[in-house]
Amino acid sequence: TLGTLGGAAVGGVIGHQVGK
Repeated sequence: TLGTLGGAAVGGVIGHQVGK
C-alpha cells in the first residue's frame, strides 16, 4: 500500500515536470 502511494506521488512529480 505504502509502495503504491509512494509510486503515485513520484509519478505525479515526474508528470508535473514533464508538463512544465
